[in-house]
Amino acid sequence: MYIFRGIETFMPWVRYIHLVTFGHYPAWLDVGSGKVRLVKHEDIFENQKLLPVFNSGTIEMNFDNIPELAEKFIYFNDDMFVVSPVSKDYFFKSNVPCDFLKMVPLMHAQDFSHRLHEQMMHVVSKDTFSDWGFRERLSKIFNFRYGLKSLVLNALFLKLKHYPLFEIHHHPQPYLKSNLIDAKETYHDKVQYTIANKFRTKDTLSQYIFRFHALAKGEFYPQVPQGCHLINYSSFEELKGKLVQMKAKRANFVCFNDSHFLNEEDFAESKKLMLEYFNDLLPHPSSFELKK
Repeated sequence: MYIFRGIETFMPWVRYIHLVTFGHYPAWLDVGSGKVRLVKHEDIFENQKLLPVFNSGTIEMNFDNIPELAEKFIYFNDDMFVVSPVSKDYFFKSNVPCDFLKMVPLMHAQDFSHRLHEQMMHVVSKDTFSDWGFRERLSKIFNFRYGLKSLVLNALFLKLKHYPLFEIHHHPQPYLKSNLIDAKETYHDKVQYTIANKFRTKDTLSQYIFRFHALAKGEFYPQVPQGCHLINYSSFEELKGKLVQMKAKRANFVCFNDSHFLNEEDFAESKKLMLEYFNDLLPHPSSFELKK
């Protein structure tokens, strides 16, 4: 509900929201709203025999099949909320997505980074960036917006011709539909392998393959996301403290991720606190909600 309220209030330029689910929709949703497109998995899977699936990566590999999906679109996960006004050029400039190319070392203690690294290996090789001109390298690899640390790391990895990982942020991601189609053709066998897997495994792809593909080809406008807050918490007190810190800063987006260590009492208190926060921020129903 608050994702929809946030988009309508703070991103009023959005034309449509494509809500992709297996076919279950919240009771408050006005399915007759002209701005929401209800998309079932069966609408985008070419092979219906693969359904049902429980792998988000499998679903993401079929996003280009969403009916009437625009060339420029923004991918929201279900834990991402807009909390202040955001303009179009936050996401797209010069007809390409706004993004950043920061190379980072592989963290061996983190399984997630290794899964991302596996996807990187499909995209990059020692010849990646070799055909980039001086001006393109200067603006997209050595952009001053990245900060000194990232510029040094980019220079080092470029010299070594070794690219373990592109840094990621957990925030709404702008894409070009044509880039998804191109990536699916480029990594056809691996994409088909992922689509055929009902459950997520370490060797299946995710939406990051599309982003890495665009970055390696230089199909982006160099801009580092600002005001994105990822709040991980394992207790009510931790959430309360981090929410206070976030309110004191400029925030465009917030993502709440609770830990499996959160007990039932803290979960109930945390839910109440978040509802209070969103009700204060977005008190008015959106056009996506049924009128009471």
